[in-house]
Amino acid sequence: MRWTMRFSRFCAAAAPERSQAALPGSHRVSSVLKRFARSQARGSPQLSTHTFASTKPDSLVRIHSVPHPVRPLREHAEAVRSYAAAAGAATQQHDKTAAGAATQQRDAPSAGYLAEVEALRGVAIALVFLYHCDAVVRPGAHGAGALFAFVRSGHTGVSLFFMLSGFLLSQPFLVEAAGGRRVRRREYFARRALRIVPLYYLAILVSLWWLQPLAKWAEVSWPFWGFLNGLAPAYSLWPFSIGWWSLATEVQFYVLLPLLPVVARGLPSAIAVGGYLALYALFLLQLLQAPTVDANLFLLDSVFGRGWLFLSGIVGGHVWWFHGKQLRDRLARVRPLALGGSDALLLAILAVLSALLQWVAWIGPVAAQNRPNHVWHVAEGALWAGVLLVLLLFPLRGKALLVNPLMRSAGLVSYSLFLIHVPVVTIVLHQLQEARPGQYRTWDASSLLVCGGLFAVCIALSALSYRFVERPFLRLKARLPRTSSQPGDAPDRSML
Repeated sequence: MRWTMRFSRFCAAAAPERSQAALPGSHRVSSVLKRFARSQARGSPQLSTHTFASTKPDSLVRIHSVPHPVRPLREHAEAVRSYAAAAGAATQQHDKTAAGAATQQRDAPSAGYLAEVEALRGVAIALVFLYHCDAVVRPGAHGAGALFAFVRSGHTGVSLFFMLSGFLLSQPFLVEAAGGRRVRRREYFARRALRIVPLYYLAILVSLWWLQPLAKWAEVSWPFWGFLNGLAPAYSLWPFSIGWWSLATEVQFYVLLPLLPVVARGLPSAIAVGGYLALYALFLLQLLQAPTVDANLFLLDSVFGRGWLFLSGIVGGHVWWFHGKQLRDRLARVRPLALGGSDALLLAILAVLSALLQWVAWIGPVAAQNRPNHVWHVAEGALWAGVLLVLLLFPLRGKALLVNPLMRSAGLVSYSLFLIHVPVVTIVLHQLQEARPGQYRTWDASSLLVCGGLFAVCIALSALSYRFVERPFLRLKARLPRTSSQPGDAPDRSML
């Protein structure tokens, strides 16, 4: 009895300090040992032979039998030590394999949260804010230098938003087109609605309360509720509705995006891109016309006219998702790039973009949006996609100039800031210009001070809007599934 108790304590001490979940099959060993101890306590003459083995991992040894009680205690201890050593070695190998898989998963490209994307959102909203300030301070002004072109042609920030939408939202559908998990369409549209509709509808209500009597609310607002802004009466909700056309374009893209897996495979892809290119070229050359002038203007600002911006993002998303990790690892080993070549490439892309925006600033935003000049958006989308891919893939020494906490914070509240800043900037600056004739009509110290103060006010209001309006719906959005439960080749890590 005494040596049996000692043997049980010895077994407990010899076992590795790991959970049973980490040692497959260990529960069978402990069960046999416990039965052996109980049989000795009852004085049982013999314990039947048991065979037990682990199925995973395969390197675990088999203990073919529990020794007869009359055999020396040393043989029992050797059997337990052999099992413990084999189980410990196998578990260590399992842990190394799991750690390697976790490292590989961590290093794989992800569309979940990318600091570069969030920072570019901040850049986009800053450009849009400065553009609207310049449109009030210097209305109708033409021409700009290399840096100020990003202000005077700051509506390029909207194009940057379109490109980022194409980059992020297309990746799950590209995975589906490649044979991966299928995106649930119903949940996809629900997620998109929870993202943009609540704050947008609140903005409509505020604009109606500010501008229109209650009796006219339904008459002037019905197109906006359905993102049919082109059907709304002119200036009915001005200045609140100045930038709302871009939300209607976004919604059009949301509706068409689920078709991507159908047209992104071989011949259908070539036919779709070629057909769109032909229609766009005919429209720019005015060989293809809409019935009315308003309809032509609508097409220019719709997903048809701005489709190249979304396509640039989709191409960037394909490169990042399917080739991002390999490209990033290879480029990191190119010494000239790590010593400043990547920064030179980024500056070169921005220089070309600046030259393009200088041309746009010279001819003016109205002429730039008309045919055939509208084709500049093709180059614009490609250049912004190039900026994003350089930030994501290349070893940059000056990356913090664009990707930093300030830009990421602005990107986080960019949607609220987009809807809030237009009425604030327009109403306040016009009131100041009327109160003090001759002031705030050029970029001097007073104009810079006022616009800086307005930006601080808009940021504060946007932070409150994000906290109390956006975030509750974002939490609901996060609970919705993104993909179907069927097996796929890639995990879903989208921002859908």
